[in-house]
Amino acid sequence: MESSSESEQEENISSTVPVIRSVSSTTNSVSTATISVANPAWTNFNQEALQREGNFWVGPATDITELCSWLASSPPGITGCGFSYGVGTDADVIMVLAALEKNTSISNLMIGYRAMSTEVVKALSTTLQVNRCLNNLELSSCRIGEQSIKLLAEALKDNRNLTTLKFNNNHIKDAGAKLLAEALTVNNTLTTLELSSNDIKEEGARSLAEALKANITLTTLDLSDNDIGDGGATAIAQVLKDNQGLATLDISCNNLGDFSTKTFAEALKDNRTLKLLNLSENSIGDDGVEEIAEALKVNKFLTTLGLHSNKIKEKGGVAIAEALKINTSLTNLDLNANKIKAAGVIPPFLTVCIGRDYAAM
Repeated sequence: MESSSESEQEENISSTVPVIRSVSSTTNSVSTATISVANPAWTNFNQEALQREGNFWVGPATDITELCSWLASSPPGITGCGFSYGVGTDADVIMVLAALEKNTSISNLMIGYRAMSTEVVKALSTTLQVNRCLNNLELSSCRIGEQSIKLLAEALKDNRNLTTLKFNNNHIKDAGAKLLAEALTVNNTLTTLELSSNDIKEEGARSLAEALKANITLTTLDLSDNDIGDGGATAIAQVLKDNQGLATLDISCNNLGDFSTKTFAEALKDNRTLKLLNLSENSIGDDGVEEIAEALKVNKFLTTLGLHSNKIKEKGGVAIAEALKINTSLTNLDLNANKIKAAGVIPPFLTVCIGRDYAAM
């Protein structure tokens, strides 16, 4: 039988922690759990608000008011917070963002795959200006308009904590890319920027290229699945000759041809920081690849090169193979889905994906 002091202690604990109510996805029954912030058993407290490896996901039946009170208290062990796909109203998101202004433990925030109103973006901008621990922010597939991008860009100019921004599939177009580029000229903490599938064309790419002349902290830039073309790619390639920050650049699926590829080749002869370059899913042919091969004979820093799904044939394959007899730094090469039928010997140290068309040697 429990002593009165033990019972009182348990009652006190229960009265000071949030009660999270959830609806089971399989039985539709309502379950209630009392969460003790000090108790490590809280990690599996319900089925709808999933907490995986310290990441808290707001589910369709989460009590937002109690959740926000809990988050504002900076519960130990929780480092990530996100909304499940399409879950929560704008008011719910704004409440969580207000709680994060006081939170000192969450470093990862995901509000993706939902339309974000200007009101939500205003709240997010305020949080970014106040919060001092958020490092990673994902806002993919949020259908963010130009006015909202202006708010975020202004927040990025002042923010000194965010290191990763995933802003994929928002169709920000050239106007949005220009606003973010302006922020990059001021921001000196962001190291990773993902802008895949945003309908960015040559003008937007040129704006980002200009920003890279001033920015020395960005190490990863993902512009895949846009339409920057040879003009936009050439502008970025020219910056690589002097930029000493970027280590990863993905411009796959961007309607690139041999012209811009030759500019990248020239840049690779001088660049000493780029480790990964993805030029896959473009229209690069043998002429462009031959230039890349010549650059590989000189470059000693690139370790990963993506060239899959281009228009490379046997002539280009032979040029790459010859370059690899000299180059010893490249360790990953993807030539899959081209039309290479025969080429020289691939060095044994190289991890290479060559596809079915590549002859075994």
